Amino acid sequence: MGDIHTTNKLLHMLTPETTAFAQKVSDWREAIRLAGQLLLKEQSISAEYIDECVQVAEEVGAYFVVRPGVAISHARPGENVKRVCLSTVTLDPPVCFGHPDNDPVTLLFMFGTRDNDGHIDLLRDLSKVLSNDEMVERIMKATEFKPMYDDLHQMLS
Repeated sequence: MGDIHTTNKLLHMLTPETTAFAQKVSDWREAIRLAGQLLLKEQSISAEYIDECVQVAEEVGAYFVVRPGVAISHARPGENVKRVCLSTVTLDPPVCFGHPDNDPVTLLFMFGTRDNDGHIDLLRDLSKVLSNDEMVERIMKATEFKPMYDDLHQMLS
């Protein structure tokens, strides 16, 4: 039963409004801001949360580039997040974030959460997706929401 709940949560957060394909950006900061704008438009976060995500990357480095070509941007939980949320952006061309092994990044996720536990189910499912090389490649090459969503739904169901 838990898997159904978590899968529904991840798939529920993936929407056309919080997804952007083949985005051209000048650098990693612009990429993070773009991913954040998708969540800001949905009123899931405040503008300050985007600034916090950039600041974390500047202060701590690109630890959130979690595998070759994939980054998961985030900041600390708190008041600048209104609800657990996720945006998905593909970058074309890929952008360097400063990770020694996993640059450049083609697939950028941004998530937000209000507390330390609210995103655990989301990250569990995201981890399952990111451990599947074929699925990561399909998301990176996606140009439309519905086929990507359908692939993820099939994988996670």
